Amino acid sequence: MNLQLTLCTLLFCLCIGCTHRQKDTIGIIGSADGPTAIFVADNAVSFLQTQGLHLTQQMRQLANDSSYIANAVYSKKVKALIKDIGSKGYHQPQKIFCVSHLDMQVTKSLLSQSGATKPLIIDRIIRSIPTLLNAQGGADNLAATSLLFAEDAFLYPALKEYTLYLYLYEGNYHSIVLYRPGKQDIVLANASFVIHERLKTLKTPAEVKQFFAEVLDMPEAEVTEEQLAE
Repeated sequence: MNLQLTLCTLLFCLCIGCTHRQKDTIGIIGSADGPTAIFVADNAVSFLQTQGLHLTQQMRQLANDSSYIANAVYSKKVKALIKDIGSKGYHQPQKIFCVSHLDMQVTKSLLSQSGATKPLIIDRIIRSIPTLLNAQGGADNLAATSLLFAEDAFLYPALKEYTLYLYLYEGNYHSIVLYRPGKQDIVLANASFVIHERLKTLKTPAEVKQFFAEVLDMPEAEVTEEQLAE
């Protein structure tokens, strides 16, 4: 019931959007931080890993931008938390897990009553995963991480369903990168820092699957562990 109430609240209040602009030429696609080269890769694992790590570094850069933080937040506790997040490296995760089939059981009744808006609702539910996790740690965690998200867009025809990469690091702060297939083979990537006590204990795909089932009500999630790209 708590998860359902939180999710419904987030669906109404979700303000993190992902926009992209396609140029007249096929050379570049815009992103939140400026033009980004289109990538087409054969090695999906290495490519998606690299993209996720790059976005995680962008979030770290935001956390270390003193001018941005000074103007974006006034809470000393939130500022201190952001400073601590930015003090970590994030170059070498301990584990990387790929998660697909992101179907949340608690939303089935909601989706059964929707028509043309069903794809929009599904998109918002899946995009809310990092927010749902951070909200469980309190308002300070939610406020800090909401200021540090990063996004990008690139061409990648091989991605056919929502796919989440979970980067687990030593310590309290981890990264989730969600890849969302869009029109014309464009993939939208959204990255967020996540803070959740149980993430520090996850070592195997089975444990990650159990976490998604128990914490996010996603018992059908499929999890594989990815080898770190060299």
